[in-house]
Amino acid sequence: MKTCIFSPICQFAQPENDNTLFEEEFNVTENDRINYRKLFSKTNKNSFVCGEACPMWNLSESLLRKNNLLNKNIPAFARRSRMAECRKVLEQAVNNPGYALMCIGSNGVNLNELSDLLTYCGICSLWRSAVRRVPIYNLNFSSYLDADRGSWNINPDSIDNDLLFKRNMINGKSDEGVESNILIISGIDYVNFKDYESSLLLKIIGTRNSTQFPTLIVGPEPSTLLGTGQLFSRLTGVLQEHKVTIKW
Repeated sequence: MKTCIFSPICQFAQPENDNTLFEEEFNVTENDRINYRKLFSKTNKNSFVCGEACPMWNLSESLLRKNNLLNKNIPAFARRSRMAECRKVLEQAVNNPGYALMCIGSNGVNLNELSDLLTYCGICSLWRSAVRRVPIYNLNFSSYLDADRGSWNINPDSIDNDLLFKRNMINGKSDEGVESNILIISGIDYVNFKDYESSLLLKIIGTRNSTQFPTLIVGPEPSTLLGTGQLFSRLTGVLQEHKVTIKW
């Protein structure tokens, strides 16, 4: 349970969780602690063992698993300043869903850690609501390219469920009753952008813009991406329009 996002309000949290850091960042109150303890105690039959009976854990577990965060110790590289930066750009993306926000890491910023922390902070920010109803997903664009290519000659009824999930997240159809989601696109620094790669990313950006769903793209300065062709020039131009540099 190292990555349990509810450690700030959980009196049963394990020692390796940095409760103080998360407690201050996510505005935990004494009423939150009291209500959470009552909920945990009632559900877990007064047992002081942190586990799957925890209702808060069950609310967020699916998001953590889908984003491959269950086995990552995010607090190990989470710093107060880093979390503040992530929360700031997430808020900017949510308040401006009509465009994709390009998140550029300054020197020394690990882009994989940045995308993970953005995702984690996004889930944490939703803890007062039913987090499953406002999904947040980190789409690795490099992996998505391979999966999309592999589906070209496959019957639509036989497409892999994981690929369907990713497409539904892009289109905002992640679950019945969900009115919005937050998409983080990472892994673009591993791509050699030719016409197909550029057109696919432009299509994703266009789809998200038209549906007014928040989108963040994590990567290097667009001018340093590898690629050729007119579509690549158009893509880098789109990415240049709304940039924010994250410094750690």
